[in-house]
Amino acid sequence: MNGRYVAMDVTGKMQMPGEDGKMKDVQFKGMGVEGYDNAKQKFVASWIDNMSTGIQFSDGTYDPRDQDTHLHERNRNDARNENASSRSAKADRQRSHDDGVA
Repeated sequence: MNGRYVAMDVTGKMQMPGEDGKMKDVQFKGMGVEGYDNAKQKFVASWIDNMSTGIQFSDGTYDPRDQDTHLHERNRNDARNENASSRSAKADRQRSHDDGVA
């Protein structure tokens, strides 16, 4: 789609406690998509992996002063039966939004 989004595919192993309490290798798999939504005039992202039960959605803006993308994240906390949210800043020191790279 002509550089309009970035897709991530993350796979690896990590140590997690098993049923017996001993550490064991567990396969991790996650995928995400980040891009710019012209209608919302915001950067948007989604993430899902095999360690969680829901999809995380984010949207936010780019600040040219500090060259960071500031995202507000929303996802469902099924253990508490409630919605959760957080904020993050993603540094993009390699290029600026004004460079025409989207």
